[in-house]
Amino acid sequence: MTYVLLHSHAHCAWFGGGSYDGFDGNTIKGRPDYPRVHNAQGATGIMPLQAVLNGMLTAHGATEARVIVFWGETDGGESVSAWEKNYSFGNYGEIPLFQHLSYAIDVLPDTTYHYRFYAVNLAGQESWALNSVCFDTPNVPTLSTEAGAGPSIWSAVLRGRLTGGVEASVWIDWSGPAEHGIEPSVWTEVSMGLRTVEGTLQAPNPFDILLTDLDSDSTYVYRLRATNIHGTTTSTNVWFKTFPLPGNFIVYFDQTPWCEGGSYDGYDIDLNEEVMCPKSPSGTVLIFM
Repeated sequence: MTYVLLHSHAHCAWFGGGSYDGFDGNTIKGRPDYPRVHNAQGATGIMPLQAVLNGMLTAHGATEARVIVFWGETDGGESVSAWEKNYSFGNYGEIPLFQHLSYAIDVLPDTTYHYRFYAVNLAGQESWALNSVCFDTPNVPTLSTEAGAGPSIWSAVLRGRLTGGVEASVWIDWSGPAEHGIEPSVWTEVSMGLRTVEGTLQAPNPFDILLTDLDSDSTYVYRLRATNIHGTTTSTNVWFKTFPLPGNFIVYFDQTPWCEGGSYDGYDIDLNEEVMCPKSPSGTVLIFM
């Protein structure tokens, strides 16, 4: 059997794949007349909320042994009291040699865990697996709406960021005009494609979209959604309100709609100075200073 070393910490080895095939006895820690135990193929079935710890007893030593697996978010090494949690696979002599042992534990997403198998017999002889095994639990997507929305009179910028988890499909959902605090029955979905926490030039993270043609002085709401191989997450709703029109705001002039932004082009009227620059054609915008 071949183990592939993926990563290592002090007193802690990472292994991927494989199972016990009878040719690994030289990697098992302990004296020949002591119990012997190892961590089999490492942790399997690793999910955001659960993982399976695997091991095997290969020798009882001078008399019958029992097997315990220890685990936690820190590596307790060869100290029974230094580990956070443990599970016993039965009493002395109840575990046959070379039987695959596994135990499912509850875990937290996006967390590093360590585990190590331990054996002790009635004669007080004890041994540990050669090293502790380390593994990281994955995570469903985590999201942030950052600074929220940036509204103006008829438009708004909606912001978001993928903050955790593997590559995910991301959407921005928005709705409105709406009543503040009332969950909309219909959302408009805007796909942001596949995103990663690191971001790329083609799919940056954080990200945003610009909504246009909104009603002035109106309430809107948006949220983020993301799905990866481990599940789906939806952010909390972000409510915002577009600005009202100023009392003297010009919406139409000469039958041409007003456009936001722009700069002075010589065809504007400064009412404070009562000066008209070259005769204003149809579509002129009035600026109130």
